[in-house]
Amino acid sequence: MGTSSSNPGQNGKTPLVPSWLDDDPIDRNNLSPDSNSDDNNSDRFSNSRNNFTRFVNSGGKNVGNLKSASRGYVNKSLGGSTNATKRLGSSLNSTGKLISIVKGFNNVGIDRTLNDKGLGNLIGKPLADVFFGLIEYIAPNGGRLDEGISRNSLNEAIIEFTSILDANSTDLTSITKNQLESLTEMYVTNVIQNRLLNDIGNKLVKFSGNVDEINYIQEQLFDFINGAVKDSITLLGKDIFEVKESEILDVVQQIYKQSYDILGTIEGAD
Repeated sequence: MGTSSSNPGQNGKTPLVPSWLDDDPIDRNNLSPDSNSDDNNSDRFSNSRNNFTRFVNSGGKNVGNLKSASRGYVNKSLGGSTNATKRLGSSLNSTGKLISIVKGFNNVGIDRTLNDKGLGNLIGKPLADVFFGLIEYIAPNGGRLDEGISRNSLNEAIIEFTSILDANSTDLTSITKNQLESLTEMYVTNVIQNRLLNDIGNKLVKFSGNVDEINYIQEQLFDFINGAVKDSITLLGKDIFEVKESEILDVVQQIYKQSYDILGTIEGAD
């Protein structure tokens, strides 16, 4: 399929720490690698959490620690890419729904796709209303962690997506295939990132740093994961807009598994 050259990445408007994480602030200067304790704080998470903490404590400059955290997280903490993918739960179905919709937007048009999905009430509305209106369909609100991650990740992706377009426009015919590809890539990246933050970054990124430093850490983490996602989609060797509806979930699982494979084998100093 190729990746979009128009993907803006994170622009600092979406928070590094999702709303469903603990709100207690942590002072970076008083943070030790093992200071986080939650349900996931077992031996298999400790090494990756320690390395991620060092990455944060460096202000995002020590990418080697991020690479080490990534490898340990995928291989030891999650037990490999297959288990990591299965653990995403409802995010797999939500990603499938998103691909189905953007595929329809590109292939048969926005109005027809909205009608086919039972979302005719969104036809004729401004771009921002249409895309934010998709959230309930793609990632309905629920009480489980994976549902919260799915919904928050989609909300973040749509904020980024609409920020580069005319959010008030009702003429949606100008949306390009590359832009729809970018929305898909951003969502997949956000799902993996938010799951990682919940597992090994909970509370660690809430430190007393300045805004520029926080934004830099955010950009480093997003770009790191987004690179793996882009490579994963390229490795599919197919255009996601040409995938049959019956094959979408299989393609989604391949994208996530290959992304985790890349994140689990990326080279870097321990």
